[in-house]
Amino acid sequence: WGANNTDYCNWTGIRCGLNQSMVERLDLSHHELRGNVTLIPELKALKQLDLSYNNFHGPIPSAFGNLSLRVFTAYENQLGGEIPNNLGSVSELKLLNLHSNQLKGPMPDCIFAMGKLEVLVLTQNRLTGELPDLVGNCKGLSSIRIGNNDLVGAIPKTIGNVSSLTYFEADDNNLSGDIVAEFAQCSNLTLLNGANGFTGVIPPDLGLLINLQELILSGNSLHGDIPKSILGCKNLNKLDLSNNRFNGTILTDICNMSRLQYLLLGQNSIKGNIPPEIGNCVKLLDLQMGGNYLTGSIPPEIGHIRNLQIALNLSFNHLIGPVPADLGKLDKLVSLDVSNNKLSGTIPLALKGMLSLIEVNFSNNLLSGPIPSFVPFQHTLKQLDLSYNNFHGPIPSAFGNLSELQLLDLSWNNFGDLIPRELGRLKNLRSLNLSNNILVGEIPDELQGLEKLEDFLISGNHLNDSIPVWVGNLTGLRVFTAYENQLGGEIPNNLGSVSELKLLNLHSNQLKGPIPESIFAMGKLEVLVLTQNRLTGELPDLVGNCKGLSRIRIGNNDLVGAIPKTIGNVSSLTYFEADNNNLSGDIVAEFSQCSNLTLLNLASNGFTGVIPPDLGLLINLQELILSGNSLHGDIPKSILGCKNLNKLDLSNNRFNGTILTDICNMSRLQYLLLGQNSIKGNIPPEIGNCVKLLDLQMGGNYLTGSIPPEIGHIRNLQIALNLSFNHLIGPVPADLGKLDKLVSLDVSNNKLSGTIPLALKGMLSLIEVNFSNNLLSGPIPSFVPFQHSPNSSFSGNKGLCGVPLSSSCGNSAASENYHHRVSYKIILSVIGSGLAVFVTVTIVVLLFMMRERQENAGKTAGSTEEEETNNQPTIIAGNVFVENLRQAIDLDAAVQATLKDSNKLSSGTFSTVYKAVMPSGLIMSVKKLKSMDRTIIHHQNKMIRELERLSKLYHENLVRPIGYVIYEDVALLLHHYLPNGTLFQLLHEFSKQAEYEPDWPTRLSIAIGVAEGLAYLHHVAIIHLDISSGNVLLDANFKPLLGEIEISKLLDPSRGTASISAVAGSFGYIPPEYAYTMQVTAPGNVYSYGVVLLEILTTRLPVEEDFGEGIDLVKWVHGAAARGETPEQILDARLSTVSFGWRKDMLAALKVAVLCTDSTPAKRPKMKKYEQKSCKREILRQDVQTSV
Repeated sequence: WGANNTDYCNWTGIRCGLNQSMVERLDLSHHELRGNVTLIPELKALKQLDLSYNNFHGPIPSAFGNLSLRVFTAYENQLGGEIPNNLGSVSELKLLNLHSNQLKGPMPDCIFAMGKLEVLVLTQNRLTGELPDLVGNCKGLSSIRIGNNDLVGAIPKTIGNVSSLTYFEADDNNLSGDIVAEFAQCSNLTLLNGANGFTGVIPPDLGLLINLQELILSGNSLHGDIPKSILGCKNLNKLDLSNNRFNGTILTDICNMSRLQYLLLGQNSIKGNIPPEIGNCVKLLDLQMGGNYLTGSIPPEIGHIRNLQIALNLSFNHLIGPVPADLGKLDKLVSLDVSNNKLSGTIPLALKGMLSLIEVNFSNNLLSGPIPSFVPFQHTLKQLDLSYNNFHGPIPSAFGNLSELQLLDLSWNNFGDLIPRELGRLKNLRSLNLSNNILVGEIPDELQGLEKLEDFLISGNHLNDSIPVWVGNLTGLRVFTAYENQLGGEIPNNLGSVSELKLLNLHSNQLKGPIPESIFAMGKLEVLVLTQNRLTGELPDLVGNCKGLSRIRIGNNDLVGAIPKTIGNVSSLTYFEADNNNLSGDIVAEFSQCSNLTLLNLASNGFTGVIPPDLGLLINLQELILSGNSLHGDIPKSILGCKNLNKLDLSNNRFNGTILTDICNMSRLQYLLLGQNSIKGNIPPEIGNCVKLLDLQMGGNYLTGSIPPEIGHIRNLQIALNLSFNHLIGPVPADLGKLDKLVSLDVSNNKLSGTIPLALKGMLSLIEVNFSNNLLSGPIPSFVPFQHSPNSSFSGNKGLCGVPLSSSCGNSAASENYHHRVSYKIILSVIGSGLAVFVTVTIVVLLFMMRERQENAGKTAGSTEEEETNNQPTIIAGNVFVENLRQAIDLDAAVQATLKDSNKLSSGTFSTVYKAVMPSGLIMSVKKLKSMDRTIIHHQNKMIRELERLSKLYHENLVRPIGYVIYEDVALLLHHYLPNGTLFQLLHEFSKQAEYEPDWPTRLSIAIGVAEGLAYLHHVAIIHLDISSGNVLLDANFKPLLGEIEISKLLDPSRGTASISAVAGSFGYIPPEYAYTMQVTAPGNVYSYGVVLLEILTTRLPVEEDFGEGIDLVKWVHGAAARGETPEQILDARLSTVSFGWRKDMLAALKVAVLCTDSTPAKRPKMKKYEQKSCKREILRQDVQTSV
């Protein structure tokens, strides 16, 4: 091209017509040209235009519609605006390709008007609107590619008219509705890609597409079965149904599609076994089934798929059994992932035959045993994850031979001994995780050879000596965690030379010396955790160099000096914790520059001065903890600017101002702790506006005036109300009786007068009270928390009388009459406050009586194990109900097993369970009923009839008795042995020991099983006496079985078969109404089930100290909204990575649990008959009114 060459028809990219004057073809592709294309329409004879791979921008001129174009391609540019509407007037247009531009607006109807379009490519733009119905006008259209836009709506049914269609790609849009069955009319279709938001099922008619080679429907919300008709697609090469909600089974004859190379079914709800016929899919290159509900074992026939190359992914299922040795035949496979199942046994040596493996993930299973010294992996391996299993023994030194290894994760096992020095040979290693094992010794110097290491995690072991200096030479290190070891010495100064270091966690070691300022030198540090060491010196000024530092945790050390003012430069800081040190000086105002700060904890130091007013600028601050210092002056009014403050702890200081009248403007405040100061003045009545407060502590000040009755408005107050050691006068307000959730009340050491109001009987959750050292008079109300308190709680009031004081009242009739007049309606109105807490005292007393009775019985019968063993009890009666087990069960052996504590498996409210090995080798569970007396003998025949009847009941989620033994005053019940313990152990013991961490499908399956078992019990009119996670047993496949059903019959007082010597139920599971009805009911069972369901969802115990005083799991969950927490924050954090579909299931189950634990029995859902709708379907549909 150029001015000197006027023969433009011979210019590069130009072709003219026959008359050699009119340009018919213009090809400007791949020239990196810029500018707009406004002049191109001047070429009136143009038929082919290619502008691809340039940098043209601006709109497509509408004048293009005046051309006679047949081919228009302009892909890979920056063209914007809308597609010109009059492009449809180009009557001969056959190919339009505008892929990868910045076009927006709708797809014009008119481009389909002429009906001659053959190829349409509009992918990777910003198009909106729907695919026009007029698309059916283009019968010759062979390729429609409209993916990666923002299109909405349904696919028009007129698509079936496009008879020439071979290629339809509409992925990554916002299309919705059903997948239209009219696609089946496009008999030439070879590719259908519809990854969007489609719902419904796969139309069976798609099986008519015999030429279809790729069916890609991933990332939708499709459900139901995979239709068998799909097998009609004989030429199918790729089937991608991943990330949907399919809930059927895998077709056993899916391999009839003999050309299948890609089978992608991951992230669905597919259930059942993997059919062994899958081994017939001999052409498969990629097999992905992770994230489903698959059960059974991994079929060894998978080893027949010798062409499998890309991946075998069976992760996040419920697979059990061993890893098949036949997988070793897959010598072309690159990636193997069977993580997050329940696989057991060892890693087979035959895996050495997998010559091409690059990635292996066995994490989160039940695999055990030592890793053989002959490591069954090839040198090609780059990633190996064996974490969260039960491997033990030393880490094999042969791992050092895996020269290509980039990731090695052996965390959360029981590997012991020393860290092998041979690991230092892994020159390509980027991530090494050995945390949470039982490794000992020092960090070997040979590891300094890991020059590419980025993540070095060795926390939670028993490593000693010091942190090697060479760690600072690992220049690529980003993460170094060595917390919870026994490392001593100083933090190496040269850690500061690690330019990429972002996370340093050395918590809970024995480190001493200063915090090296060098670690802040590079400025890239994001998280610093040095808590619970013996560090000395000051926090370096250089901390301000790390603007991206979000967390600084240096508490529980021996640090001194002031907080450097450079802290204000740390603009990303969200969490600053420096409590329990010897820090001093003023609290620096520069903290106010850290606008993202959510927690500031400077407790238990030696800070002086006042609270900087500028702290009120921290609008994101949630916790301000300054207790245990020497701060003085007023509480600054500017603090009210902290609108999101949840906790304000200024206790144990020297504040001498007054309480801010508008302190409740911080509307999210839950903890207000001002005790042990010199605060004066009145308690403002506006304090009643702090309606979300859980804890209010103002004791140990100089407060005057009366207790404002408005405190009674703080109905959420639970943990404590402490106004002790002040100068308060006047009466105790009757309005305090409205605090029905309050556990602790302390108004001691004031000058309060008058009587203790009878209205305080409304405080149904009270456990601790203290009215001592006031001027109170009159009778102490006959209220259980008062009467069970020590004398000291009421002493120092000369006018008080009645229990628990020794001085009796002259006339207590008024008090007694009032007690009988308490409105039953009041009790019902506050039943949701947690009567389970109120009955704590009752439980303790009853359990103590039961234990004393057992101990006395033990002394009578002979207290030592040896004596019991030597004196074989005489069996009065016994039988085995299951005929084919009678020869295998020895009743004497069952009795002997219960005489040895070493056989004890668990202990519940009503029974203790032992493991018994029969002479035949059969293993049994033997349940010894607690607190029995001669009543059991008197009703022996009735008991036997009940057991025989129960043994004939059948439900897969119930533990049935298979026999019994009676001797002396003892009853033993025989059951099948269930090897996986109880749900309690699974949630609270096994998972913490990394033997198994239950995933969401496992938890949901257990929740459903328990619900169905309980529904069956209610169906046959049996009310369970003790529903708890400890009474849910798990078989070898982790199927749940509800135990203690015999107890519900044998100890039901309404049947007169035996006496109950303890509270019915386990603490934390008892419904609140039991405190005043003392009856076990079906709604009470539903409440207990709800608690179990909350345990499953949160992995929290029914009662934990972390919840706060008087708060159990139910209150903690129900109070989440008041704490400003979302439902997702309640759930177990380990489940945070689950798929969207599973997360919806979890939230639906949480909704069910909340309904089940409603404080009003009538509002709880009823257990439906077991044969009716599946609990699982109900939970998934969120039909909570009928779900359980």
